[in-house]
Amino acid sequence: MSKLHRSMVIGTVPEEVLRCVQRDARGVVMISDSWTIEVVNYDRVAMAFPLDADDWIGCRLAMPHVDDVYADSLFVTLSVYSNHYLGTRRDGEFWVPDGTLFALNPDDQHWLSCMLNDMPAPWLGLQWIIKKRGATKRIAQIAELLRIENPRRYQA
Repeated sequence: MSKLHRSMVIGTVPEEVLRCVQRDARGVVMISDSWTIEVVNYDRVAMAFPLDADDWIGCRLAMPHVDDVYADSLFVTLSVYSNHYLGTRRDGEFWVPDGTLFALNPDDQHWLSCMLNDMPAPWLGLQWIIKKRGATKRIAQIAELLRIENPRRYQA
């Protein structure tokens, strides 16, 4: 297991929680031809399963990039529909299937790639943008909301 995988994957949500989130995702309009990560819902996420997330985000692929405007934050993301790998320049790639909760430093160059090379399937995620200060506690709260058993502690 790579350092990236140990430090970034928080855990996997139980199947029943994932199904609730996927039901809520039915109302999200996916930008089917998006080749970069885009916010696909600009309002606070209104969900039957209350998670207080910031945005639905989606793409087919995301080329290597940094999000330096979020330098004081971390992205905590739940893969809702995924056939993708998350990668960083420093640590390589790892699989983030449906139900994977992961944390990412937006200052690190990162990307999403897909196993389906000809026409990548859409990826849809639910994202929290949290401050780096106090991140460990906030990530634990999100993992608890998602009912993740034995979540991995985030390692900055």
